[in-house]
Amino acid sequence: MVLSDGTTHVRITATLTSSAEQAPNFALNGARLVSLTKDDQAGTWTVEALPLTNATKAGLTILNGSEVIEFPLTVAPPVKVAASSEADFAAFLKNSGKTADLNNDGVRDYLDDYIYTANYLARKNGSATTPHPAAPKK
Repeated sequence: MVLSDGTTHVRITATLTSSAEQAPNFALNGARLVSLTKDDQAGTWTVEALPLTNATKAGLTILNGSEVIEFPLTVAPPVKVAASSEADFAAFLKNSGKTADLNNDGVRDYLDDYIYTANYLARKNGSATTPHPAAPKK
């Protein structure tokens, strides 16, 4: 999980089998490419991306021959009002209908709960990021 603060990068490592004549294609949605590297010995590709500021959706799609691999990225915009304790978080859940519209879309809904929860977890873990699971090995 990463907060889409415009500065925090995410790194995805994928082990891909590909022919020597055709490299895989990588496409990002809701994020910008920072770097793309290949480790020939390990057979892995590492994509470093920067989620767009305040994004709630982002992902990486890899086209490897006829295979399509989707990597949804868990991103949420940062907010200042997120709880810093479990008691505060429990109070938020209890009174969720009375809290602010965190994404400013005019509706208090599940997306606001998602944003609040992501910020709570980031604050609880003491950082804005947690590792993204690596691609399954083929």
